[in-house]
Amino acid sequence: MNQTEYEIKRNEERNQEIKAGEIVIDQLREIAKFKNWEVVKVSDEPRWTQYAEITNGKETLFLTANQYGNKGKIAISGVYPKDKDGNHYRNYNYGETLPSINVSLTKTPEQFWKDVERRLMTGYKAHLEIANKRLQDTTNKHEKRNAIEKRIALALGENYKESSGDPCQYSCYLEKEPYQYARIDAKSDYSGESVKVEADLCPENALKVIELIKALSK
Repeated sequence: MNQTEYEIKRNEERNQEIKAGEIVIDQLREIAKFKNWEVVKVSDEPRWTQYAEITNGKETLFLTANQYGNKGKIAISGVYPKDKDGNHYRNYNYGETLPSINVSLTKTPEQFWKDVERRLMTGYKAHLEIANKRLQDTTNKHEKRNAIEKRIALALGENYKESSGDPCQYSCYLEKEPYQYARIDAKSDYSGESVKVEADLCPENALKVIELIKALSK
């Protein structure tokens, strides 16, 4: 089937858009190269939007260009750390926006980085420092909680289930207890600072447990 003039024209326009996008991707690579930053990833389809994520090992920036919505400019924003589940740790208050700027595509890499240093990096680094601390604090709490949960699982004869989300509850049925449905449930709080223990026992054993807990608290 022969292509119509319209189809030929659209294919030519599409190829031009792709070539223009590839030129922008090359510009983003040159920007990273100027400061010896590593290009972590770039857009697979450069026709509509061109982006690159670049890093120096400590800070990471996301560069985006769009031939339509923000034509002729590169939007630059900071990238914030993720936990092992892929959740970003950002630091900002309600109604506050994270630092970001636009820089003209016509600027040289040297001019680009001068703009970035002057207008973006101070604010980004301040937010990044707090975000890194929040992530480290959360990671420490999860590690502490996981250690407690391992001990709970071992004590109750259950298999340990690692989780970075909600704490896991572990249970144990007591076969020799007079009460038919006797069981113990134990669950750590989010930080591993305390453990909630619930027990369904016959009255006599329940009273013994209460006395034991009272004795431990003295």
